[in-house]
Amino acid sequence: MTKIGNLTMLANFFEKTKPLNSLLVGLLFCVVFFYDFFRVEVPELSLKNIFIWGGYFLSSLFFLLLSGYVFSRNKSVEKNLFTPLILVLLYGIFPQMLRPNVILFMVFMTLLSYWKTTTLDQKEGALHKLFDSGFFLGIVFVFYNWTFLYLIVLISATFFYGKASFRNLVSIGLGFLLPSFFLFSYCFFFDQMEFFFEQFLFEVSPDDAFYSSEYLLNPMMVCAFLVLVSLVLNFPKIIGISDRFRLKYVLVLLSYLTGLGIIAVIPDKNGTEVLFVLLPMSILIAQLVESITKAWLKDLFVLGLVVYSLVLFLK
Repeated sequence: MTKIGNLTMLANFFEKTKPLNSLLVGLLFCVVFFYDFFRVEVPELSLKNIFIWGGYFLSSLFFLLLSGYVFSRNKSVEKNLFTPLILVLLYGIFPQMLRPNVILFMVFMTLLSYWKTTTLDQKEGALHKLFDSGFFLGIVFVFYNWTFLYLIVLISATFFYGKASFRNLVSIGLGFLLPSFFLFSYCFFFDQMEFFFEQFLFEVSPDDAFYSSEYLLNPMMVCAFLVLVSLVLNFPKIIGISDRFRLKYVLVLLSYLTGLGIIAVIPDKNGTEVLFVLLPMSILIAQLVESITKAWLKDLFVLGLVVYSLVLFLK
């Protein structure tokens, strides 16, 4: 068994946050993105397509870097590269997320809201932070109304951090409604009120036929199983901790469950909606890796994830 650990050394490599190690994770994402770009039907070379695909690549790379910064800065994750690595591996498992889509923008706004929310443990500025968090979620709501469910995470955070007051809750509501007010003003001025009222039509589409295909069913089941195992192993230990890490862990779990709820009802499923659970799922799976105490078993587990992602990605 020791020979296996010495042979791979993967876990030991990603436990270090050296610049070179971080750079290799970023390069791995670049390889995954451009390989997927060239293996599918390459769009016609035009200024529009260069702008769309180039912009989406840079946005995805920035999203990857920002998410790593946010979760390490607020200490939602340990100081290692397991979460960024699993993020990249999930892109390989669900390559649909590599295709240009508006969901990345929505998840980016949600990340900014989460970032503001997790700074509520600081003494000052709670009112402004909650307004900003609500505002970011309000922007997402304008694009897809079911994302209002993320208010559950935000409001729960106010109770967890002892910031639940009438004034703070009103601040969340005002921030959340402000983008809709801007939309209303635009639609009223240009006589497009029907478009505005469509924002409040909550379409429910529980049809899971897309995910019943073997191509997506097996990966979804594997990822759900890994998250479940992570919860079984880590939830009892983390929930007994009396520091802020426990609160951030619960917020990550709530974000994951909320994302699953949005995926369940979103219409026209095509696989890109996995982005709604990409970040919390990668954190929960990374915590599973961290909970493995034997070095050789941790190496084997990481190697297995890499191979599984590679096999699905090259199909």
